[in-house]
Amino acid sequence: MLLAAVLRTEEGPVSVGATHLSVRPDVARRQLTVASEAMLTLPGPRLLGGDLNLDAAASRPRRPSPRGASPRSPAG
Repeated sequence: MLLAAVLRTEEGPVSVGATHLSVRPDVARRQLTVASEAMLTLPGPRLLGGDLNLDAAASRPRRPSPRGASPRSPAG
């Protein structure tokens, strides 16, 4: 879910969004992608904040594992 508004300022529009992502990293990554894409439809500059429930490593896009490689388990 994303709640967003476009604020009118003397310098021009600023888009601000707030979200609350799932605590499951796989779901949260998908939700973050959807929220980010939605924010890109609004005039910039843009700010997205909220309870993202992701550490920096979990928020990075994942690369496919080479064939035969076992997936890494999350640190923690």
